[in-house]
Amino acid sequence: MNAPTPAEPLDCWTRFLVALGASDPAGIEAVISEDASMFLLAANGREAVRGRVAIVARFSRMFELIRDSGAPAPRFVVEDFQVVELGPDYRLADSLVRAGEELGRRSLVFRREAGGWRILHMHASNATPRPVQNQAQAQAQSPARPATRLPQSLG
Repeated sequence: MNAPTPAEPLDCWTRFLVALGASDPAGIEAVISEDASMFLLAANGREAVRGRVAIVARFSRMFELIRDSGAPAPRFVVEDFQVVELGPDYRLADSLVRAGEELGRRSLVFRREAGGWRILHMHASNATPRPVQNQAQAQAQSPARPATRLPQSLG
């Protein structure tokens, strides 16, 4: 892995998305921590992908499927990126990304490593809004749930 790591979390995230859109496993590898984990809800169901090698292999298979289908690789645009410092070497980020008409929400943990920031964890889910005809339909699609109380040590 000869590519330098990004200086800031947003640079790291942008490089990841560019590599994803270019179907570039080496680009993915360059910005993922060795002990990273990813939860890709639509692609992997309930299972997390753990470790850089497994994550790169997962994306490589996805790139092959895209190539075999003849579909163009998605091009991602970051619409929102918010970062919270968790300490000198960790950042938590929330990002909204768009690929065409599809919206995706990503929660990320970045870790500063030798040479820069890498993705330590990513949780990915799609957030494309569906049109709702009226308030009653909206409530039927998303019934109210009771609030969850946090233990006092967390609240």
